[in-house]
Amino acid sequence: MKYALLLTALLVLLCGCTAPSLDPPGVAAATPRSEALAGSFWGNSGHLFQGRYSAVLEWDGQLVTFQGVLMIDTRQRQARLVALSDLGARLFDISLTPEQTSVHTSLPHFGISRMRERVASAVRRMLLGYLPGVHDGVTLDAQTLLSRCSHDVCLRSGFDPDTGVLLGKEYRARQPLWRATFADYRQTGGYQVPGRLEYADICRRDRLTMEWNPQRKMVNHEPITH
Repeated sequence: MKYALLLTALLVLLCGCTAPSLDPPGVAAATPRSEALAGSFWGNSGHLFQGRYSAVLEWDGQLVTFQGVLMIDTRQRQARLVALSDLGARLFDISLTPEQTSVHTSLPHFGISRMRERVASAVRRMLLGYLPGVHDGVTLDAQTLLSRCSHDVCLRSGFDPDTGVLLGKEYRARQPLWRATFADYRQTGGYQVPGRLEYADICRRDRLTMEWNPQRKMVNHEPITH
């Protein structure tokens, strides 16, 4: 019983902590493998991808379905997300950076505000906050892992060893705190881009699943290097 209580207390403590800044510079030297994986990753391409999506958010015992448009500017590391109800009513319209959320419009309802905060957190962590870089450490396993660690905190990206596409991300502080997975890749503007994105917050027990139909928009950006 005491052991279970200690584990619960530790999880609460870890969930209350904010991840330190582990986005570059990293401490590991660039390797041909890390350069190849980071260089082929669509999120480092310097291009803009936009498309309609449908989504399911599970939070606080509720299940909410919504849809809209998601735009990712990989050069500026910004996102724009418009969320609509199943009947087409605009729930909210937000812009995201790795550090903050800007609300353009939102229905004035407490439940919508909480939903908006959870969606923003999930999209930021999946697509903006931590991107695989050439200075990440490389581990070869069932997946090829790129890792960025500081003390007990690690951010990891797992790549398919055959295709090189990003399969998922994980944030750990002694144990996993959140995970993201990516699937249903399709060729879009010369890059493999996922059509299915899933995020699980292990602390809050939130889960966001998005089916996305991204198209590359023609914007003159140069690729990102980390």
